[in-house]
Amino acid sequence: MIQSSPLSKFAEVTRPLTAPATAAASVKIFVDAPWPPRVAYLHEYYNPKAIKLLYVHHFGDCGCNDPCKIDTCRNAWINILCTDSRCIWDELSSNHPRESPKVKVMQDAKTCQYAAVATLPFKAGDVGEYLGQLRCIPKYPSSRNCNQGYMLSMHVRTDGA
Repeated sequence: MIQSSPLSKFAEVTRPLTAPATAAASVKIFVDAPWPPRVAYLHEYYNPKAIKLLYVHHFGDCGCNDPCKIDTCRNAWINILCTDSRCIWDELSSNHPRESPKVKVMQDAKTCQYAAVATLPFKAGDVGEYLGQLRCIPKYPSSRNCNQGYMLSMHVRTDGA
């Protein structure tokens, strides 16, 4: 049986499956998409107009133990990113801005919609920062709430493996 989405005007309507039960779900095909010219590509330390801020006194290093974690980092508490001059852990700091080579903006070949697509496998806990909204959603669509826009659904195991 195929059941319609709870958001559909045909909610609670079921109909027999016409295709064989072994039919595979449609696979989305993503293609490389050129970055839209009207959208600025923001990357670490993006400052096209060379804006200079007032001098900020050096507050010392972040005071973290091995390694620097976001919940214990003094710089994170005062909303300052860890940099080479403010943290001895450099790239190992969890409060250091970074880009991931594992994620790329691609375009759906069928719908032409843009999406953040993982190009390499992620280990559990690899998501450090995402400038959007990550939410845990119920497994079954019938128990999900209606969202207000686009949502990134991440399928991860909770056993830490």
